[in-house]
Amino acid sequence: MPEPRKLEHTALCYVLLALITVAVYLPVIQLGFVAFDDNYYLTANPKVQAGLTWEGVRWAFTRAHAANWHPLTWLSHMLDCQLYGLKPAGHHITNLIFHTANTLLLFRLLQRLTGAFWRSALVAALFALHPLHVESVAWVAERKDVLSTFFGLLCIWAYARYTEVQRQGTAVRVEGPTSRNTQHATPYYLLSLFLFALGLMSKPMLVTWPFVLLLLDWWPLGRFQLSGVRNSSPALARPASLWRLVAEKAPFFALSAASCVVTVIAQEKGGALSSFEGAAGVSVESRVTNALVSYVWYLAKLLWPSNLAVIYPFVRVWPMERVLLAATLLLVLTVVALWQGRRRPYLAIGWLWYLGTLVPVIGLVKVGAQSIADRYTYIPAIGLFIILAWGVADLTAGWRKRTPALAAATAAVLVAYAVLAGAQILCWQDTESLFRHALAVTRDNYVAYNNLALYAAEHGELELGKKYYRLATAIAPNYAPPRNNLGTALVQQKKYEEAIAAFESALSINPRSAEIEGNLGATLYCLGQYDEAITHLREAIRLNPEHSMAHFNWGNALVQQDRLDEAIEHYRAALQLNPRYGEAQSNLALALVKQGKREEATVQFQRALTIDPALWPAHYGLGELLIDQGKFDGAVEQFTEVLRLQPKHEPAWLQLGIARAGQGKLPEAVEAFSAALRMQPDDAEAHYHLAMALRSQRETKEAIRHYHEALKAIPDFPEALNNLAWLLAANPDPQVRNGREAVELAERACKLTEYEQPIMVGTLAAAYAEVGRFPEAVTTAEKAEILAKQANQMEVAAKNRSLLELYRSGQPVRDIP
Repeated sequence: MPEPRKLEHTALCYVLLALITVAVYLPVIQLGFVAFDDNYYLTANPKVQAGLTWEGVRWAFTRAHAANWHPLTWLSHMLDCQLYGLKPAGHHITNLIFHTANTLLLFRLLQRLTGAFWRSALVAALFALHPLHVESVAWVAERKDVLSTFFGLLCIWAYARYTEVQRQGTAVRVEGPTSRNTQHATPYYLLSLFLFALGLMSKPMLVTWPFVLLLLDWWPLGRFQLSGVRNSSPALARPASLWRLVAEKAPFFALSAASCVVTVIAQEKGGALSSFEGAAGVSVESRVTNALVSYVWYLAKLLWPSNLAVIYPFVRVWPMERVLLAATLLLVLTVVALWQGRRRPYLAIGWLWYLGTLVPVIGLVKVGAQSIADRYTYIPAIGLFIILAWGVADLTAGWRKRTPALAAATAAVLVAYAVLAGAQILCWQDTESLFRHALAVTRDNYVAYNNLALYAAEHGELELGKKYYRLATAIAPNYAPPRNNLGTALVQQKKYEEAIAAFESALSINPRSAEIEGNLGATLYCLGQYDEAITHLREAIRLNPEHSMAHFNWGNALVQQDRLDEAIEHYRAALQLNPRYGEAQSNLALALVKQGKREEATVQFQRALTIDPALWPAHYGLGELLIDQGKFDGAVEQFTEVLRLQPKHEPAWLQLGIARAGQGKLPEAVEAFSAALRMQPDDAEAHYHLAMALRSQRETKEAIRHYHEALKAIPDFPEALNNLAWLLAANPDPQVRNGREAVELAERACKLTEYEQPIMVGTLAAAYAEVGRFPEAVTTAEKAEILAKQANQMEVAAKNRSLLELYRSGQPVRDIP
């Protein structure tokens, strides 16, 4: 049983490690999201934003989104959204909690495995405070780092417990996890395997974990022993065969292999993987040389962490002298570590830990545009920290008064790392600060230029964004994203032809990009090239079946071709993928209106506004439906909201005027129609409705002027022709009446409507009466009465019947508004 004093020291160390970790990293709660993977993981991911749902769980386990399959990472982000919504502080707190937990777990593991209290504490403190680890904590999208490490360390804990229970059994040779002597150890073995699986489902970087377990079997677990090796295990078990220990790890190796296969498939489908044969111009030679240099770079940055950046662009050609120097240094260090490993096993274990755990991300299989990345050191650094802690203890073993000197040196290093980590955290305040810092500490950073351009474009600085996109393209001509993003900026400026050229250029570099295909299709739609647009949108969905925007734009193109049923299918597909896609909901409603399904359309408009209350097209569409239903109060409310969001939206002023007229508020209606005409002086509809409102206010001459303006804009406007003809034929004021013009206008209106509109035929009868053509007036009025009865317009029929008496008595109509 541990001594009380040791327990007190351990508890105090836990508290101190937790406090210093939280103190240094607490500023992360003030950081926002960054437009670099955080959009894929959170801010533009409706599945995650919906929180923990059965549909979300199914999606997490069955889809490879953002070129990765890591379902537990998705579930952790979903849980955060359930708890915090899209408030960044909560998401950053979760990352900090996991990093703190990893620090404490690392300390506890090393202390338990080696019995070395202070050395274990030093490794944990270095792990907690090292500036290279800021990226894994301050970047919300890197939840996978801290989460996978958490399960990886728990896996080692369960494995260590498994070996400990083995040792406590009968003192016979080890026969494997199914031996009668290890039956009580088996649950820990299975728990370790389960935790390993959870780690792989958080981030596949743990694929090297079976090798890590074998290293731990050597030291400090002492489960096998090389000839002449001095083992410092606190409880050395009788050595086992290396091959038996390898066989024992078979299930772990199987999970690693499966994870590798799934990861390669996911990254290839997601477009993140450059094949080993040299896709995207990255040759095998470039990858190998970059890997050699990267190993030394990581080693240097772990010792001297300066000029850190979120992205270091891939270097295709390193100077040969640097490559040879790196290869020589790595060879020498490996030989020394293995040679000294016979007497100091921590050297070999720590060095092989570092080399081995970096293999999945060292760049032999090229993923992404980065050459190296700070976050990749989160696990590998532990090996070097072990070498440092145990090595310093060995080197100073004979010193007199070494404790004060070591304490001072350790404190100085930890304080320096803490200060540097705090400074690095400040770089993560937002997207702009992150990439401006990257440009300041790196050269020719085309990825930083591209992302800074995105930030500028999103904040309305399109010209600055275009400048940065072109800089990125000049530096890296074979890098597709800035060309694609330049196209997007050109679309915002309505320079569609230039945008298409940019998209086609990007597509020639990356022909398997669903995003570029979708953008090209959307731009062709803007040019009215609907068939071509559909071709590219179909390809975008083939490449990425979850491309909701491609479904949306495909639906838009189909609407323009009057293929409403197909369009509705695509809008519903977009909503199935993204239930919070307000624009798709609104356009679905518009398609339903065209099909005459007004009640269903009303529901869809309301859902769209629940998703996004600022979606003005939904307000507008709903307002039009409410006017059709005679619900003018509701219509006024909708169009008022449209004009709050879009004050210069001329059609909304027009519709607001119609709704105000429907309420009987004619002065307000006249004001709204006048506002519409100030924005669009030749709007025939606005002139027409203003004329009707003015007539109702008995401002006849002004009404006539606006009817004429409406007809000037649209000469074949039947309603305007009819209403003006009635004023000129039936107004009591002789200065207003003009029978000859009334006949001409009424005949045009009837011809345009093929003499089938009873109101217009009735107006023609009144015009004939005004010029004294009473027999024709009688005949025409009789026809109008018959048409009205056939159309079930009984009031119109009654009106024409009463007018017949006037015409038969030789009197014209005199209408008082």
